[in-house]
Amino acid sequence: MGWLKQFVLEILCGGQRDECISLGLADLTSGKGTREAQSMWPRPQQPREHVAHPENASGPFYSENDGCITCGAPNAEAPELVGWHDEPCGTTLYRHCIFRRQPETPEEIEHAIRSMSVSCVENLRYRGTDPVILGRLRDMGMGHLCDALERR
Repeated sequence: MGWLKQFVLEILCGGQRDECISLGLADLTSGKGTREAQSMWPRPQQPREHVAHPENASGPFYSENDGCITCGAPNAEAPELVGWHDEPCGTTLYRHCIFRRQPETPEEIEHAIRSMSVSCVENLRYRGTDPVILGRLRDMGMGHLCDALERR
């Protein structure tokens, strides 16, 4: 095990020895007796149109176009799902996180949700209608990142 992974596991993650390293930036618990996660960003009164980045894999989870600040947190949380779209812009390279593919298993759905929870600018969204996923995101204080819930 590399020294950085060892440090993250022992110091930042409370010694958990799991192959999937979480950045630990979100309280993912929900249900009775737990606190609901709150966003620090003010919410607009009227829903706005959310446009997915065109390079996202087709499906319910997506990265909003022109919303990424290349923090890398969602990519680290779900590396099998979230990647980079690189586009040359003059002498620099413009990077934007995208869902390279959609989750297929319950574990991957959890990774997608975790990636949404660590996005520092709340750039990742869910446009699906699965009641279990919508309920989970709402319970975590991320209902505003669900297109179906925002329209209500």
